[in-house]
Amino acid sequence: MLDDAQKEAQERDVKIFNEQIIYNLVRSYTDWVAYQREHEESILFNELPPICKFQFLKGFIFRRNDPAVFGAEIKVGKLKQKVHVVNGEGKKIGIVHQIQDSGKAIDEATVGMQIAVSIKEPTIGRQINEGDVFYTDINSRQAKQLLERFNHRLNEKEKEILHMLVAVKRKSDPTFGYL
Repeated sequence: MLDDAQKEAQERDVKIFNEQIIYNLVRSYTDWVAYQREHEESILFNELPPICKFQFLKGFIFRRNDPAVFGAEIKVGKLKQKVHVVNGEGKKIGIVHQIQDSGKAIDEATVGMQIAVSIKEPTIGRQINEGDVFYTDINSRQAKQLLERFNHRLNEKEKEILHMLVAVKRKSDPTFGYL
């Protein structure tokens, strides 16, 4: 390959396969295609809100509102900032503003972690109470993607939560998760 062609390919981010044996060329190409698909799927999956179930710990109220701050334990999945939260009946609770572990802000909390969560909108004692269980909220399009395209990326407990959320949402919208 000429130097200027190689330079142009690098500038335009064009992959060039340069193998002397045809079998190696085909293998290199198929490996590259598989990697590109997996990379694209990972990016799309990470843009979806994670499936999560967490519980409001009793005796850990740090602030009642604006935002409500309380202790929580992650039961299933992982919790990230800026996700919408619903209760077991599908009623909107609010948006996770911040997650802290041992006084330090973290981007996500995983199964078994006991963390402090701040949620905009609810007031403790009115909309939410100690011992309540919450779930991350998803819209119909996100549910369809998780059910059809990314189901293999969820563990069994996350699948159970997803199906429970879909069933709850379908009570008010029979087409939820189909469109």
